[in-house]
Formats: sequence, C-alpha cells, structure tokens
Amino acid sequence: MASRPARVGGLAPGRAADRAGDVRARTPDGRWLLVQCKRYGETKRVPAEVLYQVNGTYRESHRCDLAAVVTTSSFTSSAVDWNSDLDQPLRLFGSRQLLAWAQQQGPAPWE
Repeated sequence: MASRPARVGGLAPGRAADRAGDVRARTPDGRWLLVQCKRYGETKRVPAEVLYQVNGTYRESHRCDLAAVVTTSSFTSSAVDWNSDLDQPLRLFGSRQLLAWAQQQGPAPWE
C-alpha cells in the first residue's frame, strides 16, 4: 500500500482474534479503510464466509467507512454474487487487481 499514499495502522494480522481485519488505513480523502488479506494458492479461492465476517465487523468493531478483501488468488462465485447484493459492497481485490494496482495500472482498494 506504500506506493499510493495512505496512512496505515496495523492491527493483528493472521491472528484468530483479528476480528476479520489485518490493516486499518486512512485513505487520501480521509476515510478509514479496513483490509483483510488472504494469501492463498491459485486453486484455493476466498469463500463468501470471509466476506460475511469482514462485512459484519468493519463498521462497528473497526470503525471504518469501507472495507477491502485482498487475496493472491480469487473469489468464489458465491462470494462475488453475495457481495454484489450489498448496499455498500466490499472492495474485492484478486491477484489480477492486486498486480494491476501494484504496477500502478489499476485502482487502489479504496477507489
């Protein structure tokens, strides 16, 4: 996240008690962003249950305005479908979106 300006504050990455959040950051426009990171292989996709957890905690528990789930893999179709039904969808960043952002050829998770 350092290649695009944002104020970053760490949480407790990888711990069972992280309340579905690995990074809490202030976006350039002043909003708080919660990021949940999932390092998976190509064949393991992020299931909808991860999105349920993030959606259920980012506002109240982490006091954030928006949330992103970032993975080195992709998302199951049920996760994508469920997310598209939300009034305020989570930002989903699979390996392609993550690479595009890292190469400054795609939007940041908060855009």
